[in-house]
Amino acid sequence: MTVYLLDPGMRTFGGHHANTALVMTRALRDRGEVVRVLGHRDLIPGLTAEIGAEPWFAFGTYELASTDPMCWELETVLDGGELVAADLRRFDPAPGDILVWPTARPMHVLAMSKVLSEWASPLLTVVTAGLPCGSTEAFFWRFAWRRLPQGAPVVCVTTGKTMADDYAEKSGLTFRTAPNTHEGRIRNRGGVDPAAGHVVIGVLGHQHANKGTNLLPEVVRRTRGNVRWLVQDCGRDAEPILDELETLPNVRVLRRAALDWHGLLAECDALLMPYTRTTYERTHSGLVAEAIASGIPFVIPDTPALVEQASGAGCVAYEGDGVETVVHAVETLLQHYKPLAILAYHQAAHYAATNGPGNWADWLLGLAKESGVRA
Repeated sequence: MTVYLLDPGMRTFGGHHANTALVMTRALRDRGEVVRVLGHRDLIPGLTAEIGAEPWFAFGTYELASTDPMCWELETVLDGGELVAADLRRFDPAPGDILVWPTARPMHVLAMSKVLSEWASPLLTVVTAGLPCGSTEAFFWRFAWRRLPQGAPVVCVTTGKTMADDYAEKSGLTFRTAPNTHEGRIRNRGGVDPAAGHVVIGVLGHQHANKGTNLLPEVVRRTRGNVRWLVQDCGRDAEPILDELETLPNVRVLRRAALDWHGLLAECDALLMPYTRTTYERTHSGLVAEAIASGIPFVIPDTPALVEQASGAGCVAYEGDGVETVVHAVETLLQHYKPLAILAYHQAAHYAATNGPGNWADWLLGLAKESGVRA
């Protein structure tokens, strides 16, 4: 029996796709499972070498199938679903196999609706929704779901109650919560003294407007204290801002995906995530999960989803928006750094007890038994 990790969004080491597949694969193989990882056809060879990922899907998770100003979303779901379904037909899962979409969108559910009846059963399909659920996204989730074969064991999950409730309310579907797969190298930062030396504050991941990247130059200039900034970008959407940041004496800029992601996190004494509220109002952050898992204090806006996710963690959650608000939050973290760092260290152990790849893998295999797919 095989567990398939299906991720048309995985092409490079950038973003969360590769790391998610890596930790899932390791945890499942540790439990004796056979795992196949199917990524985008433009998959880099390094991912094949690292986790045995296979170049498979022609249509990526974030691609558009249409540029029509009115119908692009509809046509992307419909035509994208057909393209994904065509690639699903290129393999033939056996009874007892498990299909996992680590970053699912409605087109993936629609694709499953076209092929599930063609495969031998029983199969379990788990689709994880991790992106903001706007009104059209909810509409398409419901649209795709209604086309699934009657009684098909397909389970929708998110990583937190706020997200699950939001998806359920908007789409009318049932969403479960699953353990978070993020893990970290725990380091006790309680001995770091901002008054005695530089604190390294990281701003990591894919930098773009929804991450509040445009605020960074002024935040860096106005923040008082012994701070060095580590800004990493795995995309190409903030080049002018990165150019400006590179001119500042206390900023180190990395314009590439981090091959040693946990090593990069370990360099940081704190993390700043000045995310836009509209995007993260009802959505969790992978970086928040990794900060908690690693015992890193952090700064976030106090949206309902992020506050829920950060419950009990060593963080500063700020009200309002804008440069001055973010600067004040960063300076508050520096002023109270030691107790926040100690809290973060203890919270990391609590997180690891219920989350991480191992707990996720146990949850998935338990779900397969509960669904009757496996004995």
